[in-house]
Parts: sequence; C-alpha cells; structure tokens
Amino acid sequence: LASVHAFGARANRNLVSAIVSHAGKIDLAALSAPGFAATAVRALPVHTGLVPISFVVVESGTRTEITVSCRAGRGVAERLEVLLDRIVAEFDPAAALPAPPARGINGPANRQNVNSLFQLQVRTRPDAVAVVAPDGEYTYAEIDWWADAVAAELLRRGIGRGSIVAVLADRSVEGMVAQVAILRAGAAFLPLDPKHPADRLADTVADSGAALLLTRPHLRDLVSTDIDVVVVDDIDQDTDEPVHVPVTADDIAFVTYTSGSTGRPKGVLVPHGGIVNYLESASDWYKLGPNTRFAHYHTPAADMACAAFFSPLLTGGAVTLIPDDISHLTLQTMLRDSGANTFLLTPSLLEVIVRLEIDVPTPRTVIIGGEQLHPALAAKARTFFGPDAHLLNSYGPTELSIVCTSHVIGSPDPAAPSIPIGHPAANTPVFLLDEHQRPVPAGEVGELYFGGPQLARGYLARPELTAQRFVHLPSGERTYRTGDLARLLPSGELDFVGRADHQVKIRGNRVEPGEVQSVLEHCPGVSRAVVLGRAREGGGNVLVAYVIADHSDDTTVRDFLAERLPAYMIPSTLHFVDELPLTANGKLDASRLPGASPAPATAQAPAAVDPDVDDDLTAITTIWADVLRLDVHTLSADSDFFALGGDSLASVEMLAKVSRTVVGAAAEPVFVAQLEGLLHHLTLGRVHAAASAARAGVNS
Repeated sequence: LASVHAFGARANRNLVSAIVSHAGKIDLAALSAPGFAATAVRALPVHTGLVPISFVVVESGTRTEITVSCRAGRGVAERLEVLLDRIVAEFDPAAALPAPPARGINGPANRQNVNSLFQLQVRTRPDAVAVVAPDGEYTYAEIDWWADAVAAELLRRGIGRGSIVAVLADRSVEGMVAQVAILRAGAAFLPLDPKHPADRLADTVADSGAALLLTRPHLRDLVSTDIDVVVVDDIDQDTDEPVHVPVTADDIAFVTYTSGSTGRPKGVLVPHGGIVNYLESASDWYKLGPNTRFAHYHTPAADMACAAFFSPLLTGGAVTLIPDDISHLTLQTMLRDSGANTFLLTPSLLEVIVRLEIDVPTPRTVIIGGEQLHPALAAKARTFFGPDAHLLNSYGPTELSIVCTSHVIGSPDPAAPSIPIGHPAANTPVFLLDEHQRPVPAGEVGELYFGGPQLARGYLARPELTAQRFVHLPSGERTYRTGDLARLLPSGELDFVGRADHQVKIRGNRVEPGEVQSVLEHCPGVSRAVVLGRAREGGGNVLVAYVIADHSDDTTVRDFLAERLPAYMIPSTLHFVDELPLTANGKLDASRLPGASPAPATAQAPAAVDPDVDDDLTAITTIWADVLRLDVHTLSADSDFFALGGDSLASVEMLAKVSRTVVGAAAEPVFVAQLEGLLHHLTLGRVHAAASAARAGVNS
C-alpha cells in the first residue's frame, strides 16, 4: 500500500479513476419495525486513498439511490452536485431540467449580497443617475450619502441584522433611500402600500414583527399600531458616518406579503442571495446596465416593485419613479415622456395600453409577467412596440426572488396554442412532477418545482405552511412547490398550463379566493359566500362572488370590502343568491352557479338614459356599454361602474375614451383629477358631472 501511495505521489495521478459499488436490492420492510417505517435507504461509500472518487448504488422498491464520496477541496461539493445531476439526467432525462450555469454579473467577489453590488455602482459611477423623480435626478453618490444618514439613525435605534423595518413612502425618492438604508443596516425592508386599508396595514406590520416604520410626513398616521415611527424627511442628512454592516447571502433582504387561502396573508422571506442570483440572468434577459431607465409605477407592496428597484440600481441604471395613480394620462407620461425605456407590465395592463393606442417611442425592453400571456396579445404587443423592442414573457412567484424564467418573444403567431415562459435562471434546477412527486415524461403536464439559490427562506412565522410549500424531494433537493402546471417543450423551454389549485392572478397580484371569501363572510348580513376566479374575455382573471345575505346590498358589501382589502381583491361581480348548489358529495357545484355576467347595481332595473336629454351623457353611456359589454338601455345615471363588473384597468380605458370623445385634451387633466382614486361609487352621473365641470372650467 505504501508503494502505491508513493507511485501516486511521484506521478501525480491515481491508479484508477473511480470505484463504483452496487450494494444490491434492499427490502424496506426488513428495515422497518413497530413504530418505524423505512421509506428510503442509502449506502455510504467506503472511501480509500487509492482513488479520487467513489460511488455506491443501492436499490429499494422502484427507487435507485446513488451516493458519491470524494476528497475535500474548494468547490468539490458543488462539482459533485453537478455530476450527480448529470447522472440522473442520463438515467431519466425528464427528472430535472439542467440549471443554466452562473455567468457572474460583476465578478465573484461582488456576488455575495445586494449591498456589495450597490456599493460597486457607487464606487464605479458615483455621478451617474440612480433615481429619476418628478423633482429631479439623484446620483448614486447622493443616494449613497443619504442612505448612510438613514442607516446610521437605524443603528442608533437598535436596528440591525435580523430586524424588519416597514417602509410606507409610496413611489418616492425617500422610499428608495429608505430601502437602501435598511439593507445597509443589515435589516430587511417590508414595503407597504398607502392605498391599502388601514386595518390591513396595521395587521401586516403587527404580523411581521417590524421593529420600526420609515415613512413620509403625509403618510405617518396611516398605520395605527404600536410601532416606532421615523419620518425619512426629518432625518439629519449631514453625517460623516459611513455604515457598513456585514451581511451574507442568507440574510433576508425584504419581506413581502401575499394572499393566504385561510384568510391570513403570509410574509415571504427573500434573501440577498436570491436577488443576486436573479440578476445573474436578468442582466442578460432584460439588457440591464448603465443605460437602463426602469419605470416604477407598481404598488410598493408587490415584488414587481422590487424588480423595478433592484434591477436598475444593482446594474448601474436608474429607477424612473411614476408617483401618480394609473390613468390613461399617467400611462402616456410613463411610456412617452418619462424617459423610461424598460417596463414591466402585466398582460391585463398591456391589453389596456394597446387599446388606448398611445403614441409610444420604441422602448428598449418590455417585460410581460404576473399573469398568463396569450399569443394574440403577444402579437399585438409586438406590433404596438415595434420590431426593435426587446419583448419578453417572464415568470416568477414571490417565493423565487422576483423572476425565475424568461422567454424572448420574436414574431408570435396569434393562433399558436401558448407563449412559453422560457428557460430557467442560472443555477435554478426545475422539476416537473406528478402528484406523487415523480417526474413526468417530456411533453406531459406536471407541477412546477424549483430549486436553487433563488428560493425564499420560507414564510415568516409560518413553519407549517413553509413545510407544505418548501419541500425536499427524495433526492434531498430543497424546492418550492409552485402549484403551477407546465410542460417541457421540444425547444427545452417551459410552457405554462395553469394552476393546480384555486389561486388566481389579478393584474399580477396573487390572490387566494379563500381570503376574500373569509372577509366577505364577516360582512353584516352575509351568512355564506363563495369567491371564484374566472377568466375574463381578452385575457386575465376576475373575481366573482356568490353571496347569501339577509339584508345586504351591493353597495354595502363593496364598502365593507373596501375597508379591509386592496382594490384588486374586491370581486368585480357580486351575485346575491338564495342558495349555493352542491354536488351529491356535498361539495360546491360551480357549474350550476349563475354566469359571470355583471349584476345590476340596484335591486330594480334602472331606467334607461334618454338619448334626447344630453348628448354628452349619451356618448358616455355608449362608452360604458362598450367597455362593460352591456346593453346601453340597462344603464342609468346611478349605474356604478364597479358594481357592473368593471375593474380599475377597465376604468382607465373608460375614462380615456370619455376624455377623447367628450372632454377634450385641454380639460383632460382636470377631468381625471376629479375621479382619481375613486374606487367605488364611480357612477355614470359622476363621470358625466366631472366631464361637464372640467370642460366648463377650461372654457370659462
């Protein structure tokens, strides 16, 4: 043996390449005992100094386990994981899609956390624009200096690694600085939307355990809970205290809340390493870099806002803030006049933009995501944005650090069956599995599971839910079970098919109908309710509610929901029914429920608008009937747009058409300002009155 070792040392080689052993077939029943049932067995290689690597194979039932052993060294474990993946793929190519290799966005030394990537931009381009706001442009050096002052204040207040800090600052430069500062202090930020009901904001802050709230002066009173509040505007910016708190890839960068099926939203813990890995691929997918101007019009509480925040700031570009509520005027400004060249749009919003026929200069990149994209809309988008626009269909649950797959849209065929969601991000293995977590054959539909560094740590203080959704496969791989169904195309790309459960996407926001149902059943007078997601004509989804109520009407119920839920979670249609039909097994029989056509806003049919009364009112009524797909004779001045099945995006289209046909360009801003933020009680009469007042004000 000594001579063998001596020969190996002199020749700098091994006598054999590897040892492969077969431990035979094992009967799991023979390894079981009362109170213990063996479900898997693995054999451990006996490693020797004679060979560099050893394999051992053991079989049990229908499973084959392979274990590998090797001498330790830098990078050995990672290389062995890749080797095992290749072996599995040779035996069962459908078991996993190979994860693309890492490309490195700024070199290995700067790939550990978000803070190091931002600091790299500060060092290399301090005078470059980082944030474009309505009041001016802010450079990386200015954001860095301001964030140091805020981070120093956080440290003085005991904030550090492991802390969560809530941010209620809307789409403002103060909000961007607050998020950079929280990360710099080693903490995680929890973004809040000031448009959400006060009770929901308070519940979110309380559930998160946030230690502090950073906010703006006009928003400080929106959160009515016992928490330390600091106004960003009041912090002394004159500081010479550069803050550097070491963080790792595993530290949490931000927490964002998604809808919960039990009626309780859940906080997703997204680590620094997941964001860094997202950027490995997103930098190429979206052509991110110093020339990027990423439009940020999103609700701050969603991970789409995090995409607009992290994507440009960590790659040398700029965030372009769009602070106003979405309207046809805001969309025109954002697409045509803001200077932004990179946009992240849901298919629902994209549909509205295409119909508005805004004169759009050719953007650099248009990312479509948040909902299923249909080929007909993809073809319209390609024509609308022009051949030079880089158009992509992207996919990514919150639990997978923003985006985890992307597909470049070339010249889509409107008659094609679907638009792929593309290839996975770097270092991101994908599994298509059946209900028993077994791989499905290539081309067959399976549930999507993702592994790799983009996985969230789990759900905040929800270990039981984390265990349900973040599962270890028999191979030992930790994955996120998405609940989405997909298939592998011959091209190697993934094709999204649908959901395995009742969850729906509403304008890019993930909604569990069960949460809406839970709130609805607490409404006075409502004894029972069911909420379902339905596909809407032209793409996207809407929520439809079926309510058994003793003494509640449409307006009362909507007002109740508006005080407790974000606007996108309020059903577009409420059906008041005497009973909920059941199957022979006692389950809800959805096929026997009334259709998704809108219900009238009042109990009695409204009197039709008299066409001889007012030409403007007649024109507005015709627009409503067209947008809502209703008979014009069913509408009256008291008709409520949202009670008739309209949603916020449909209202954008409606108000744009009223502006063009009735109000006129000069009075448009005044008209929109009168109705901005009116999420309920948007009646035909109010729209008519606003149009008349706006035009009269301009002509006076």
